[in-house]
Amino acid sequence: MIALMRTYTFRAMLVGLFGLMMFNYGFQMVRIPPSGIGVPYIEVLLLCCLPFLFNRTIAKRILRSPWFAPFLVWQLWGGVRILVDTNRWGFVAIRDGLPVLESVFFFVGFALCCRRWVVQAIIEFLPKFCWLVLIYACCMPFSELLLPLSPTLLNMQQQPVPIFFKFINTGSLLVCAAAFLWIRGLHQNNDRPVVPGLFIAAALILFPSRTLILQIATTVLLFLLMAPRSKRPRRLSLFVTVFIAISLVLLITSSDAQVSGRLGKLSPGDYTRLIREMDWRQSVSAAESLTSGTSMRIYWWTRIFNDVTSTWTTTFFGLGYGQPLINFIGMGGSVVREPHNTIVSVFGRLGLSGLIIYLWLTFSVLKLCVNQIRARMMTAHLGPIVGFISAFVVTSLVAGIGESPFILPFITVPYFFGLGMLACMDLQVSDQLNGRSKEQASDPVLA
Repeated sequence: MIALMRTYTFRAMLVGLFGLMMFNYGFQMVRIPPSGIGVPYIEVLLLCCLPFLFNRTIAKRILRSPWFAPFLVWQLWGGVRILVDTNRWGFVAIRDGLPVLESVFFFVGFALCCRRWVVQAIIEFLPKFCWLVLIYACCMPFSELLLPLSPTLLNMQQQPVPIFFKFINTGSLLVCAAAFLWIRGLHQNNDRPVVPGLFIAAALILFPSRTLILQIATTVLLFLLMAPRSKRPRRLSLFVTVFIAISLVLLITSSDAQVSGRLGKLSPGDYTRLIREMDWRQSVSAAESLTSGTSMRIYWWTRIFNDVTSTWTTTFFGLGYGQPLINFIGMGGSVVREPHNTIVSVFGRLGLSGLIIYLWLTFSVLKLCVNQIRARMMTAHLGPIVGFISAFVVTSLVAGIGESPFILPFITVPYFFGLGMLACMDLQVSDQLNGRSKEQASDPVLA
């Protein structure tokens, strides 16, 4: 009976995780109770999983992981600050501290990855998930017609939010799906660069932005530079994938059958303008610009820096959680509290001490991804899932340059969950290199 409860609870956690990734902001509104201040669905699942997650063996494995320290220090330091600020600001301090609190999913991902059937279930479902993301993305041009059909829930500001047909992170997910399918294609009878190229082209056509272009370029560079040296000829398929994606974008945007994406119907020259607008030093007139907000972001960052460095106490400990770092009313009347840059947010909340810990954590995260790409990319079983997680990590970090992705549970939860899985896989590689034959024989992670 207990084993059956554990299995269904873990399956519900995986369903919640994939639902959160695909349906993003609307799905994170699902909470218990569904109105007012409720506990998010994914957090309820976490509480249900806790009795079944950890045992002595898994706890020992986590403690032996070289990636345990930065995550623990980040959680402890941020957690203490949240606890102190909650006495002053109440629940709002907890809401602002979600990037710290939800990093606990690192340990959830680690513990679940220690179960062979969980890893197998994720591997089997990911190909279907990638195609579901593409199908869902194709609904974007019809979002005005589809949004009224979606059920709604009230957010914390008592505004109705559609559960479905919000495409906030769909472009980034298409990039992650392309990474998964590209690596998967390397292990099939013949490389299939057309399929991942189609996913990248769909992202560029439906969700064009400066951030997306930078996410694609960074992800391509990651796999280009970190692929195992013995498999460098395979990199040719990566160039072919990018070439196919660009060709499809040029073909569709030049034809009469144009598709209306996030910025409307674009021409090939509009993508050049987007690339130009990535350089904030260039002066682009409002009439020529496809995007906006650069000057406002710089103003926010400058003001926060001045506020934090006003005293030595705030310089070291930050302004804390509970008060908005900025006070800006966005589209739809939503209140913007974060300055659209992860590093500035961390510095504003936790000061220099928190920023040092966050940078340590980020460099550890990147090193973990690189280690696993080199160790797993050319393995048919775990290579594709490592590619998907690594691409998700990179796209999330890139989004943090001009946005605030880590205040969003549909980014933070899968981000730390995936890193926990990579850390578990990395420990297996370390055990093999160190000749831990006994542990290796009983290792539940698939090789």
